Amino acid sequence: MRLQSVGSAALLAILTCYAFPSTAAAAADPATVLIVVNDGAPPETGTGNKSASTWLGEYYANARGIPAANVVKLNLPMDNVGAWDNWNISWTVFDTKIRQPIKKFLTDNDKDRKILYVVMVYGVPVRVTNAAGTLEGISIDSYLAAMNSGTDALMLHNPYLAPVSGGEHIRTWTNPRGWKMYLVTRLDGPGLTVAKGLVDKAIHAEANLKTTDGIAYFDWRNLSSNDGYGIADRSFLNAYNISQAKGFKAVLNDNQSSNAKMIHDAPNTLWAWGWYSGTETWDGYKFVEGAVGAQLTSYSANNIRYPKDGTGTWVPVWLLAGITATWGATGEPYTTGYALGDNLLNHFWSGYNFAESSYLAAPYLNHMMIFIGDPLYSPKIFQPGKLAITAPGIVNVDGTSTLSPGSIAAVVGANLSNCTATNGTDKLPSSLCGTQVTFNGTVAPLFYAAPTQVNVLIPHELSAGQDAQVTVTRDDGDSAAFVLPAARLPAYSPAIFLYLLDGVVRAVVQNSDYSTNGPLNKDLKLRPLQRGEAAVLYANGLGPTDAAVSNTDPVSTKAGLIRAVNPVEVFVNGTAQHPFFAGLTPGLVGVFQVNFILDNSTQIFDNDQNAVWLNMNGVESPKVHISLQL
Repeated sequence: MRLQSVGSAALLAILTCYAFPSTAAAAADPATVLIVVNDGAPPETGTGNKSASTWLGEYYANARGIPAANVVKLNLPMDNVGAWDNWNISWTVFDTKIRQPIKKFLTDNDKDRKILYVVMVYGVPVRVTNAAGTLEGISIDSYLAAMNSGTDALMLHNPYLAPVSGGEHIRTWTNPRGWKMYLVTRLDGPGLTVAKGLVDKAIHAEANLKTTDGIAYFDWRNLSSNDGYGIADRSFLNAYNISQAKGFKAVLNDNQSSNAKMIHDAPNTLWAWGWYSGTETWDGYKFVEGAVGAQLTSYSANNIRYPKDGTGTWVPVWLLAGITATWGATGEPYTTGYALGDNLLNHFWSGYNFAESSYLAAPYLNHMMIFIGDPLYSPKIFQPGKLAITAPGIVNVDGTSTLSPGSIAAVVGANLSNCTATNGTDKLPSSLCGTQVTFNGTVAPLFYAAPTQVNVLIPHELSAGQDAQVTVTRDDGDSAAFVLPAARLPAYSPAIFLYLLDGVVRAVVQNSDYSTNGPLNKDLKLRPLQRGEAAVLYANGLGPTDAAVSNTDPVSTKAGLIRAVNPVEVFVNGTAQHPFFAGLTPGLVGVFQVNFILDNSTQIFDNDQNAVWLNMNGVESPKVHISLQL
């Protein structure tokens, strides 16, 4: 198996643009918003003779400066917006009365490519049966997001999904699947007043929200399993840790899977991510203006037009309690199908608007998620300003905080650069987008620069075990510095490169036929690894090498292979794999690879329960998913 086994541009991008980096934030263009109203909904108090749905759609358009020509009027006559059969409809009604009219409006008015956001307004139905008429309660909004996909199949993987700390803003994103996707949210809830309040609160909070305005509340069950419940449970702890790192006042409640021990008294809630409550709800949360949050419960949005005891419908309860934006499930989503709060909230706190944050966190389309709030809601406090390096300042490729000289790393912060750029040549530059990074005065070569993240190669000549001052400087003179303490800069810091697939973070591994390791997927050339097969695991931070290398030039093998000096062990499900090569990848800068043959004695588990990790003299990397064939 040849050593330079980087077989595709996609894999190379994973290795050198770690964590799917985000791009600069900016206010959304109002002309990219389509508003969908139901002109057949009845008038209500304050709307005169006009449909309450149409009145609210026009109110929102005026408040946001959205062109009047971007309002599409459906006609689904109804006497009572809250009646069950007015927000639950058949597939035929959905397709003929909602989806096809919206698609026709977009194409007839030459808006199908320009529109990025679709806002469904109070009075427009919420849930639909599937095309076969066998499953009730699917989110209409989720189907509309994928209306150009060419499939009505349930649980369509969301191509916009991103890890907790990555993803692009929708205006610069291109769907790798080739079809146009829309970010669909809704201004809705228990009554016109509540729905209108979503607009008013979002716009006012954008300009006035402060991080000290309220408290973040997180329910947690302290589960250790690796099933869907365990993975979801860790999102609560992760959200809590992120909120603390960003300086929010936060409460973490270990409810021990007991409804009685869940958070029941949450005054001044600004952010919330609550765990499963079964069919119960209660009135313990009181939200401040600008609040965002949700409850991970299977039935949270089965009904959004009125609260109903004994159904677990948290969305209308929280809307009545004053929340500004929330989300939920219109039917059974399973934990693997829920938009998790650590992902959504961290994107929102990083300058993405509510719609972007929602769909960056949604695993599936044609499914059960519904997002309620102004899609453009994006507080000023989270938008670009003065250059700053933010905790933890700099991280390894797997998100951990320990690094070593010669590692690829990500400096994280705000306004680190004034544009976004990826190095397009073999040789690494000393600056990108006018941004330069130094370690104790030595310039670090750059792979990628964006306002929230700069990917660098830590200079090989930096001394391990000593403090290092990391300085980021823009060409306009603004700069910020961060001290990387000696304890975080050992001689080696093994880490595995990661990528996200099917909602699971996986190790970057190539098989003997140069296909990428993962679940069977013909289009992406993915397949599990077999016992007795050779593979390449891509790694970072393996420390000193047996030959000197350049900080900026690709590794050359003219004088022979360049190996890691310290011993490297690979473990798969606890079995040592005895690698036959561990060193730098020819043709790349800073990327290590560990070549091994999957031992025939390795135990193999079902699905995504298999794990791989590295060990260097007792220093272990985190365990990462690897796909194995039984």
